[in-house]
Amino acid sequence: MSLYGTPMWDEMTREQQIELSKQELVNTLSAGIWFENMLNQSLLRTILHEDPTSRSTHYKLTELGDETRHMVMFGKAIERIGAKPVRPGGCTGWSSTRFRWPSSGVRCCGWPR
Repeated sequence: MSLYGTPMWDEMTREQQIELSKQELVNTLSAGIWFENMLNQSLLRTILHEDPTSRSTHYKLTELGDETRHMVMFGKAIERIGAKPVRPGGCTGWSSTRFRWPSSGVRCCGWPR
């Protein structure tokens, strides 16, 4: 909660505090969905050019499943909160189709090559 402990927070009604907290959580969960989606896109592009029998490919497929389940979990949480998910706009729509994870970023996350 960005305003917690500030004079502005103290001036808000309890309902406003709750609504702000919900909206901030939904914003965070929405960003999580977007980043998980970007990771999945990158993994899929990588797998297209790899041996489908390799341990590395199997690991990446397992990771795809894990990240997909995270997106489902985040989406269900947003639904239960009763708010609308935040949709990426501006340059983020462009970058989601053109972004490439650097190979060094993949290695730093512990993924085998």
